[in-house]
Amino acid sequence: MNNQRTVLGKYYLTLFFFFFLALDCWFLYHGKYGSRLYSKPALALFLLLWFISNTAFNIRSSPHTLSARMCLYAALGFIWISDICGLWSTLFIWTACLLLYSGSYILYFFLFLSIQQNAIETKEGSIYTKKSLPITIITLLLGCTFVYILIGFDAIFYHWFLYAHIVVVAAVVGCVANMWSIKALQSIRPLFAIGVFFLILTNVAYALDEIYFNRTRPSIDVLVALFNGLSMLFIVFGTIKFIRLKRE
Repeated sequence: MNNQRTVLGKYYLTLFFFFFLALDCWFLYHGKYGSRLYSKPALALFLLLWFISNTAFNIRSSPHTLSARMCLYAALGFIWISDICGLWSTLFIWTACLLLYSGSYILYFFLFLSIQQNAIETKEGSIYTKKSLPITIITLLLGCTFVYILIGFDAIFYHWFLYAHIVVVAAVVGCVANMWSIKALQSIRPLFAIGVFFLILTNVAYALDEIYFNRTRPSIDVLVALFNGLSMLFIVFGTIKFIRLKRE
């Protein structure tokens, strides 16, 4: 019983997260977009609360993890605002949401960079181009090709944002790939890799949903919500594991 209570005490906020994620997917599948006001804003909020409960309220948090903690606080804040704005479907709001998500991914990049810099005692980050550069270039080329097939290439302003967004995603992917050359991150880098994998799936599904199918496929709406939720969850979990690692 004590172990069960301990597990529940640690993860009850994630249970709330999964409840609202399932509720959000149910609203999407049944086309109840207005009802998402009661589910979508709760997702990033509960992950933020879970992260805070494991970091800000614990006096054993290492000062070496401060920049990582701040980056994740800000990234989840950006996502939370974007999730709320995304409940209204206008071109201006859609573009603003894309910029906010790009901002959150930039913060992810600095989060991963900070983790790598503080993973070893020397606090000197290293770039291992043999692993990070090829995956960055491949992601960039595949992403740009995918968007080009969907929308082409012209001077429409929000099209430029899409291509810029791909550059940001490719940088994040490359930064995570760089972790595979840092032995101190061996135990937690799979969590970040899974999180970024779901991040890529989120963007692919979202592009198909918004641009190709014009939001006429509820099943793809559900995939976007599910992939995005899982991406945030694994990145938060990986950051928590890193902070615990630095306490030891």
